[in-house]
Amino acid sequence: MNRKAIRFGSLILSFIVISYIFLKFIVVLKPIVYSLIISLILTYLLNPAVNYFHKKGISRALSILIVFLICSIVIILLVIYFLPIIIEEIKNLIIFIPETSNKIRIFTDHFQKYYMSGLPPEIKQVIYNNISKVQILIIGLLETSMALIIALFSQFFFIIVIPVFTFYFLRDVEKISQGMFLFIPNKFRDEYFIIIKEIDEILNGYIRGQLLVSFLVGFLTTISLLILKIKFSLLIGIVTGLFNIIPYFGPIFGLIPAAIMGFIESPFKGFLVTVVFLIIQQVESGILSPKIIGDRVGLHPIVVIISLLIGGQFFGVLGLLLTVPVVAILRVLIKHVIEHIVSGIS
Repeated sequence: MNRKAIRFGSLILSFIVISYIFLKFIVVLKPIVYSLIISLILTYLLNPAVNYFHKKGISRALSILIVFLICSIVIILLVIYFLPIIIEEIKNLIIFIPETSNKIRIFTDHFQKYYMSGLPPEIKQVIYNNISKVQILIIGLLETSMALIIALFSQFFFIIVIPVFTFYFLRDVEKISQGMFLFIPNKFRDEYFIIIKEIDEILNGYIRGQLLVSFLVGFLTTISLLILKIKFSLLIGIVTGLFNIIPYFGPIFGLIPAAIMGFIESPFKGFLVTVVFLIIQQVESGILSPKIIGDRVGLHPIVVIISLLIGGQFFGVLGLLLTVPVVAILRVLIKHVIEHIVSGIS
């Protein structure tokens, strides 16, 4: 075996080891990493507003505080109105889960006793197994929903530090940009600006557009469920809006709890909820997304789905939320690298 092969093998092995250590490190420090990522996203979203006030002659720090104050007033008004409703729904959900679990068990026992008594043993066993699986699935989904809500509140410290990180990122964004620029060799600086502009156009259109679309979907879902008098309409609407940020899979995550609540009340309500969700998703995919977002990321649906599966496997929900813009950025970088290689060969 020659030295070149040994070096190549060592390089690949080193890459695998470093990647493994990096992933383990990310898992251990996941809450901190999540806080930093959310802070960076908020910095990107709030920076134009800060720049607007800064251009009016107001200092950078004071501009940030003004933007924070406006955001705080909006959040406080929303909290004053919606928080009591959300707390009440969470309290009811805590009571509802064990009660529903018991009702599901009683229903399955009743079904087996009165509707399966005359069936052959083989068919009876198949039906029994599938009823048990459905029962476990429904109870599991309800308990998982409650666990996610509790987990969110348990990360209170890491939520608190997000505004602190965001403030310093906003204050020093120019210094950070200049520091990154110094690492770029002179011959690549023009191309660097082109790449940054393309990435900014993708992120600007996709992130802001996706947030607006998700808000509209969450709002339409909440109103529709309130009209149908479905329990926990506000919680389901919020969950639906948040998950709608995830392409393809997000609407399914929103439909499941709503459909469960509908079918628990009555099969007809469950059917209506499903139909309403399908209509809202058709409006979202056929009208809202094309008008507000368009094809900003330029990724094939298969690439998006595979990326979501990988991102969700390694980084959970946040991975699902951030995978598409990250892959879109990588596409821009790879495109420029290939163009550079081709121009060098020619």
